[in-house]
Amino acid sequence: MPVNILNLPGLNVQDFKETDDDYHVKASPLEIVRCCPHCDRSDETVSHAWRTLVIRDIPSHGKAVAIHLDVPRLKCRSCNKTFTAPVLEVDAGREMTMRLSQWIGRQALEYTYADIAKQVKVDEKTVRNVFDEYVAVLEKQFKRETPIWLGIDEIKLKRFRAIFTNLHGRSLIDMLPDRYTSSVVSFLESLPDKERITHCAIDMWPGYRRAAQEALPNAKIVVDKFHVVSKANAAFDIVRRKIAKESNNGAGLGLKRAH
Repeated sequence: MPVNILNLPGLNVQDFKETDDDYHVKASPLEIVRCCPHCDRSDETVSHAWRTLVIRDIPSHGKAVAIHLDVPRLKCRSCNKTFTAPVLEVDAGREMTMRLSQWIGRQALEYTYADIAKQVKVDEKTVRNVFDEYVAVLEKQFKRETPIWLGIDEIKLKRFRAIFTNLHGRSLIDMLPDRYTSSVVSFLESLPDKERITHCAIDMWPGYRRAAQEALPNAKIVVDKFHVVSKANAAFDIVRRKIAKESNNGAGLGLKRAH
């Protein structure tokens, strides 16, 4: 049995068992962290008992992985309190490895909570909480770059939601839960160095124009030509159909074929 079967350097693998749906690995920590979480002293802790934790890890070969981890219970003679020795690789609050927490966060970007919970055999609520924390960390790390040419449009996902794009970079900047003028203004005001925006391309919705005028007073507001052309084509079709309906000499057919 190779010691690094889990590829976790802080754990010593002692036994391994495979079932139809799971891998069960018995292990123990190579080093014991003796620092008391109650008084921060490490020189007064003594072994008190042992406890076996069932720690979930990232799935392997399509099977869930459970680590049966033997860890000591320690007693601090300074404050007379007991605690379970922490293991660096383990997220003790959720009884899973730290790398599983990261794995769940990444997987939840593409798969449902229910699918992930079934795959690793944890509660669906746990998956949701892990993902929320993962997203919070990403938001702290994310640095939004304000473009020179800003695009504002919307997409309908149950409701209309404002989206912001970098027109030069051809990339998405962000999406709001709605497209209220107040929400758009708040977002624009939050952009770092918003003064560097020279042009703002919008559709014909007045809310975007009001928001841009309020939050970006120095930027030139441009209506996206797609919306202008689509409106012009729609108006042309109305006139064409009207002429076709009133004409008896085929004028409407000629307009239909015209470019």
